[in-house]
Amino acid sequence: MRFDRLDWRIVRELFHWGSSTFPVGPLRVSLQGIASQVGVHRNTILARVRAMRKAGVLEGQVFEPRPGTVGLVRSGYLLHGTPSRDGEELLEALRRFPCISAFVQCRGVAFVHLWHDPGDSPKAAAQAVRQALGARSLIEGYVSTKFTAEENGMSRPSPFEVRMMLALRRAPTLPMSAVARELGVTTRTAERRAAALIERGAGAMVPLFRPGRVEGWILVHYVPLERDERAAAGLVRAFPDRVVGPFSPRQIPTVLVPLESLSEVERRRREAERVPGVGPLMPVLVQDITYPRAFEGWLAPRVESAQVRVASLQVHDA
Repeated sequence: MRFDRLDWRIVRELFHWGSSTFPVGPLRVSLQGIASQVGVHRNTILARVRAMRKAGVLEGQVFEPRPGTVGLVRSGYLLHGTPSRDGEELLEALRRFPCISAFVQCRGVAFVHLWHDPGDSPKAAAQAVRQALGARSLIEGYVSTKFTAEENGMSRPSPFEVRMMLALRRAPTLPMSAVARELGVTTRTAERRAAALIERGAGAMVPLFRPGRVEGWILVHYVPLERDERAAAGLVRAFPDRVVGPFSPRQIPTVLVPLESLSEVERRRREAERVPGVGPLMPVLVQDITYPRAFEGWLAPRVESAQVRVASLQVHDA
């Protein structure tokens, strides 16, 4: 699908990145709100979203819990020297690791998001992935145990909220009426309870975005190589057109930016490096993002036991 800048504005609103470590996507993104911001009709926004779904650029939206909400740990690692693999070959390699929620494939490198039980070693799991994929080395991007309690979503979900989380994940392309039927409540009740779950920081709705299906653009991760506490604010100033980021100071504050040419990638890098606090940047060209379906089978039983896990984690932390 060929994108223009309006399409990228829509994707940015779907992620709805806040000033914290995670996206803060609401239960429903206001199409009228996006339309008012960009000066087009609501029906134009609706048509663009439908086209993205039809082209497979958007595979729906799912509820992504904050790791502390379900008593788990999430980590991200940058894998250097990763050989390029096609879709089927990559899925086969990732099948051994059902704890991977997303795999960002780039030129020469990859970024993997892993979930863990509290007693497991995030780095050991990342090393196993590195070896399986033939990468030369890895660098820690983040581990959620280093986040603040607010970023981690430390709260104990009720049995109904646990069912709500799973229902929102199982129906990424279905309306809330389908979620309501699964939960045995009215659509109004389902919407109200899901919105409350998100508002109190238990998680957010996250788009399953496939940049490899977008034509005519280069999606770039700008990664600071030397940074200080001003880096995140500097990246905000340098890249107002970013789709994702920056991340919090407890991880590498990268930004994801859509650009139209390699010359623009280099020009924007040079300009951003002159912003105070940013320093040298490494541009990483994103090829695609894969969301292994095996992750749902790994996550579901752990979410179902979230009340016990969160209670144990809170006692341990205390």
